[in-house]
Amino acid sequence: MNILRWWWDILLAFSLLGLLGIFSPLPFAIEIIIFSIYTMGCNFLLGRVGFISFGQPAYLAVGAYGTAFYLYYFGQNPYLGLFIGS
Repeated sequence: MNILRWWWDILLAFSLLGLLGIFSPLPFAIEIIIFSIYTMGCNFLLGRVGFISFGQPAYLAVGAYGTAFYLYYFGQNPYLGLFIGS
């Protein structure tokens, strides 16, 4: 019975994610998906392995700062800014 509840929770999460894509603007939905993947990675590292990784936040911060600096000083194309930040 516990396995059925686990699958039901996963099905519910994916259906809510599908509804999120319909009713919310695309950049907001993409941001939620990116931070969800980040959270799942941290949950795996801390919960299963028992280690905390400082590489993930550093990589996220460097990409965000690179994109923000490019858009602040040049501000031409946000897609190019994302490319430079990654």
